[in-house]
Amino acid sequence: MEKENIKIRKKVCKLTKKIKLDGDILVPDRKPDIISVIGINGICFIRKEEIFDGRIRLDGNFNGNVIYLSDLGETKCLNFNLEFLEEFENSQIS
Repeated sequence: MEKENIKIRKKVCKLTKKIKLDGDILVPDRKPDIISVIGINGICFIRKEEIFDGRIRLDGNFNGNVIYLSDLGETKCLNFNLEFLEEFENSQIS
């Protein structure tokens, strides 16, 4: 009888954690100045995850758009990218 090793990686997530990404966005000289922000949207990408007992580490980036009213009275869009590295601790992570 031959033995075969099977490695199982199981991810079960029940806890929710909100994080706040802060960063400066510079408006290029070729774009009109921002008078007011209308909205921000985007998508988050996780490039790397490391799971330890009681801890998880996420490395990723957020690609987004700022929709704003310019000083010329036009609605404009500015693309941005924020990189992040977050670590969460919880006794239920294994």
